[in-house]
Amino acid sequence: MTKKKPTRPRGLTDKQAVFVREYLACLNATEAARRAGYSAKTAMWQGPQLLQKPHVAAAVEEQQRARLERLDLDADGLTRLWSTVATADAREIVQHRRDACRHCWGLEHAYQFTPAEYRKAMIAHEQQRADILSKGGADIGAFPAVEGDWFDARKRPNPECPECFGDGVPGVYIADTRDLSEAAKALFAGVKEGRDGVEVKLHDQQAATEKLGRALGVFRDAPASAGPGVIESELALRYVALMEKSREMQLKSLRERGLSDGEEN
Repeated sequence: MTKKKPTRPRGLTDKQAVFVREYLACLNATEAARRAGYSAKTAMWQGPQLLQKPHVAAAVEEQQRARLERLDLDADGLTRLWSTVATADAREIVQHRRDACRHCWGLEHAYQFTPAEYRKAMIAHEQQRADILSKGGADIGAFPAVEGDWFDARKRPNPECPECFGDGVPGVYIADTRDLSEAAKALFAGVKEGRDGVEVKLHDQQAATEKLGRALGVFRDAPASAGPGVIESELALRYVALMEKSREMQLKSLRERGLSDGEEN
């Protein structure tokens, strides 16, 4: 089946049409200009200049609107999505923790077993004992009984532990993605298995924050004399309040699911 060639928006040159298509793909004017065939030396200023041309800007807007209609999304829907991604807590998906070592919570800091480990060690000990006795050796005695609790790798390190000195054992933990909250699902971008293990992919929260800020009108272009990046105080306060509210809702959800003890890392 012959692939249909995309129609060129009216009023654009071939090169400008390619620029529009590539800009919609990467949302980076410089990169889009480079992909459209402008030289690497000129793409940095050619891209922004193209976006200022009325017919190019109109073509970008028209195709963006058509894309939103195909996806059944509107500006409010995208704003909600960016807000969710920007304020989601990545620790719900992946954590670097320092958990208790084997001696942290043992009685007088003795080595702790799990029940299965204890049974395995006891059987091995009794087999060794029987073998020694069968050969006329001295009795090494019964396997020591367990005193205190079983080992729980989820506990925090004991600051008084003489073995790990309260530092615990470092480890990376990845959540079961079937149980993620809606915010974490929006942040989660998949996993990749390789030679070095599992790599968790997350959507770019900084990019989502910038898009949300522009959608809310927080980040505005300032007069040339004022320099770039000026943020109007009233809008900035509204933006911070929204982010804090979303953050509180996310932490509340984590606490209800038992995934947070209320402490910030």
